[in-house]
Amino acid sequence: MKKNKFWLAAMAVTVSMASCSLEEVMEQPEPQAIGFSSFVGKPTRAVTEIVNPGSAGGGTPLSTFYVFGKYGDAAGGTYTNDVFSNTSVTVTATNTEIATAQYWVPNKYYKFAAYSDGNNSLTTTDKVSFDENGHITITDYEAGDKDLILATPDEVQTDATISAQPNAVPLTFNHLLSQVSFQFVGEGFPAGYQIKIEGLTFSVNNTATYTSSNNSWGELKTSASKGYTVASGAAFAFDTKTTSDANFVIPQSYSSDITATFTATIYDNHGSTVASKAFTTASLLASSASGIPTKWDKGYRYQYNIKITPSEMTNMFPIKFTVTAVSGWQNSTTPGDSNNLDLN
Repeated sequence: MKKNKFWLAAMAVTVSMASCSLEEVMEQPEPQAIGFSSFVGKPTRAVTEIVNPGSAGGGTPLSTFYVFGKYGDAAGGTYTNDVFSNTSVTVTATNTEIATAQYWVPNKYYKFAAYSDGNNSLTTTDKVSFDENGHITITDYEAGDKDLILATPDEVQTDATISAQPNAVPLTFNHLLSQVSFQFVGEGFPAGYQIKIEGLTFSVNNTATYTSSNNSWGELKTSASKGYTVASGAAFAFDTKTTSDANFVIPQSYSSDITATFTATIYDNHGSTVASKAFTTASLLASSASGIPTKWDKGYRYQYNIKITPSEMTNMFPIKFTVTAVSGWQNSTTPGDSNNLDLN
């Protein structure tokens, strides 16, 4: 099957961060709450993506993230004192700074990490942890229909005396997963013909452990068959294009062939089935091939374009005609050989 394939880079969701500015005064300060501010960058098209709170564009606005926080006595040392442990923080479109029920301690060094699994949490029992070095680990995460984002701000140091409310800790959230979708288009079919794509799946190693210490995913584990729908399974005209739902996958490099399978059915302009055929694509990741990516990176969307023509259906046959002969003219012999006419 001939296929046109290419990949598109998605805009990574980001959240701007600023350093904490603390001011010294001589008078006795009141306790000051630890606060956070969040921002997610320009929305992208897929409805499952987490986007900026209050965004009017496509996607799901960030409404909840979960934060870890510890502090210690030395810069870049160990952070032994828990402040937040998978603590839920609610975000709205209007609260640019979110206050918490915890307060800054003077002359300490803080380390934070915040995540959101499609506005949901992971369990601290076996999925997410935050160590004394300020590193977050997400264990055996299975990618699916949720957008996993993470913010790991720089260490924050408090002054010996805190006299005014410090700045909120700005969080820069980044996507930890990749996205894959498929677009179909027909070419060379008669006007009024339609196509229906069904059973679009591909098998991919889709479980791994992420560690912020090296900002990478570890060894891929289980293989999962990812199912997709295309235009709700409806037939579409060949003068249009239709795109499958997008699912999230663990970022990975080429190690073996990952192929997609689907069935294409062709209908004529009366709705009758003309042909149906099961297809298997070339590998979605390749060791080296023009136009096919060798890896899926974090925060990128990969759309594979598949073109279907009548010749690729193989069991679709045009109606043909052949001219066997053009009959010759015969001379009439009735009422006689001469056929003479009399004049009146």
